[in-house]
Amino acid sequence: MSLIEPPHARRGISRKPLALIRLYRHAGMVSVVTTHGCKFHCPYCPIPAYNQFTFRFKSPQRLREDFEAIGNATGIDKYFGTDDNFFNNRETVDETFTELARPNARQTFRDKLFFAPRRRSSTFIRQRPAADLPRRRLAAIWFGIEDMTPSW
Repeated sequence: MSLIEPPHARRGISRKPLALIRLYRHAGMVSVVTTHGCKFHCPYCPIPAYNQFTFRFKSPQRLREDFEAIGNATGIDKYFGTDDNFFNNRETVDETFTELARPNARQTFRDKLFFAPRRRSSTFIRQRPAADLPRRRLAAIWFGIEDMTPSW
């Protein structure tokens, strides 16, 4: 994030990147990758093969540390989970929202955090999130409708 081009009307790139502390003036939300790979093997999708048929995810503590570090450096407290597979493991989802709801030294992080992960429409239909997740820091769910699997 430290190499973001500042807005300008010149033809070339700027000599210096945008200072991270000023990023909030130009971006309302930061995209965060929470998982790599996919447990599904849809015939039209290259993601599983690209990731050598593995599925990995950040630990709840690591995700919280990433959010806090980005927030401290930029002043931005809204995050978008860019991958469709955050909800693949219910246990990890519960642990993550429990971790994000835990108070910290600043106390304001928990109250300000806005986290909106993506989710495949087919996995939502099969495994709806618990009703208590929204108050545990789930701000929104953005659905990936690109799922063309007819068997859900």
